[in-house]
Amino acid sequence: KYLMEERALTAKYRDEIYVVVTRGEKQSKGYLVEIDQILKEEYSKEEFDIVIYAKFTDPDPNEIVEQEYDYPFIVVKTNLKTMPLEVHLDVEYNE
Repeated sequence: KYLMEERALTAKYRDEIYVVVTRGEKQSKGYLVEIDQILKEEYSKEEFDIVIYAKFTDPDPNEIVEQEYDYPFIVVKTNLKTMPLEVHLDVEYNE
């Protein structure tokens, strides 16, 4: 559902919480996404947000890449016990 968007979100699966960062639909290969770090901003003992610092890399304009649709994303397992109130994405773009 979210592969078409550039965003970050959390998902719970079997009592584990994962972070997913997507880059949206790209018309060629060569687009990358990495998670640099995840910070927890606590408001109380049980309420918190997370900030995901991600790096997005685009293919070199002079590089030959496959011309097919791609949906770059990354999934990371966290050690969180509960879901955050909000997820914030901070992106650094690299070429």
